[in-house]
Amino acid sequence: MAEVSALRDLEELRGYTQSNPLAVSPQEATDVLSQREESARVAGTVSPFQSSFNPFNPNFRATAQNAISNMLGGSNISSNPNYLQGRIANTLSGLVDFAPVVGDAVGVGDTMTSYRQGDMLGTGINALATGVGVLPLVGGPASKIVKAGGNRARSALNDIGDARFAESYPQLVPPELKIDKKSGKEFYGKVLSPDELELQTARKAAQADINAGNYDPYFPLEERFHVNPANYPILGNTRVDAMPKKQQTIDKFTEQFNTPEIKDRLLSAYIKGDSPSTRDWYAMGQLEKEFVDVLGEEQGRAMFKERFADSMAATTGGADPTANLLTGNYMNYQKANNLPVPTAAYEAAHPVGGRYLMGNVKFGDKILNQGEILSPSGHPKRHNFSANFQGHTGPATIDEQMSQLYDPKLRAPPGSSYGVMEQVLADVAEQVGVSPMNFQDVAWAGAKGIDGKPMIQHVNEAIERTAKVTGKSRKAVVRDSLINAKSPLYGLAAAGMLGSVLNEEELSYFDQGI
Repeated sequence: MAEVSALRDLEELRGYTQSNPLAVSPQEATDVLSQREESARVAGTVSPFQSSFNPFNPNFRATAQNAISNMLGGSNISSNPNYLQGRIANTLSGLVDFAPVVGDAVGVGDTMTSYRQGDMLGTGINALATGVGVLPLVGGPASKIVKAGGNRARSALNDIGDARFAESYPQLVPPELKIDKKSGKEFYGKVLSPDELELQTARKAAQADINAGNYDPYFPLEERFHVNPANYPILGNTRVDAMPKKQQTIDKFTEQFNTPEIKDRLLSAYIKGDSPSTRDWYAMGQLEKEFVDVLGEEQGRAMFKERFADSMAATTGGADPTANLLTGNYMNYQKANNLPVPTAAYEAAHPVGGRYLMGNVKFGDKILNQGEILSPSGHPKRHNFSANFQGHTGPATIDEQMSQLYDPKLRAPPGSSYGVMEQVLADVAEQVGVSPMNFQDVAWAGAKGIDGKPMIQHVNEAIERTAKVTGKSRKAVVRDSLINAKSPLYGLAAAGMLGSVLNEEELSYFDQGI
């Protein structure tokens, strides 16, 4: 009964082949399966064993596919490419060869639980574990298959992709009437469609894979470099153009912000944040090179400025880098495909969102569609943000996080103080021996208390998520989504989506061009 014992402990099951998937006789295995099926039925832990689940079929892949399809609710489901269940069955049947040691496999009960709860990723990994063993096993979640082969299973599952999401964002559904928690006013809020919910699941699975390190970044972080600013001349200087018009006002803001305490806070944030991962946050030379390679020097640089530097700057208000990137790219997508600009948050496709989504959309429309210029006097923060991505190291981007180093109550430089505040930062940067841009990116991370993640890494993760969700190659994602802007770019869901109206404080925030 040594072989039968091996069935009870699949960790010992090695050496199976397509012609001989099990190291025991069919009769012995059948007896064990029958016993387990009866025990499971009595315990109520698993659905009855499907007769079509044949572990002795010499066609090992076909057996696994049939098994997984049956577990997911029907023998024909795997033939329908429109169902995620089918894609799981089809794909996982091709994964059985890469896990030579099964370990403690997850059983049918766990697979069905995952499926019924809508956990398609869990379903996939559990079904893989069961399919590799080609046995309807019963028991708790098994750690060894997840540890030994789960990462590869997760990665392969994510790579399935869904062509429905490759060329357009998921279909929307009508909004619902909701109540604003702050104002108590009614507004129409976004509701996720079935397609958006499915995309959400796929996106989360892709990000889990990324977080586990199961991918190679498209742009190696250690090779990042800055864009050559000589190719991107800028007009003006915020330390001059964003200064108050009256000397009296300059003196007032200088007294307020040019203090030893504020300089110490800036310096402390820089020291705290300084690391290889925080330096050169704005280094986007790798992405710019891709634009040039695809579109040529003149058009490539023009589109890099418009579709990355300026679109990021136009949609940066109150947004984290990923939400910023997604909103900017969404605006590019709408423009490239001659689609209307959303007039309310519920009209924006998931996962585009963020704290001030509609403020960013409206401001982005002005810059990207209506020809308004990011001027150093009118929009100093956004002007400098774009300039930094274009390789200019002299300007400093003073956003909400940086403003709080001057005064914890600030959300942005007040009134016409931007030039004065930037000059204070430039003075401290000079003491340290770095450019204002390189001081700001490090101090920002120090003030935030986070490990650095350069902007090129946010781009890397968006490329990887989109490739996994859509099934497209990463190179195709870069070309179609980032450079030509004809296809969607996917990321994580942004935190919070407002209704169709911004309050007075928020409108003021955007009127300042912050």
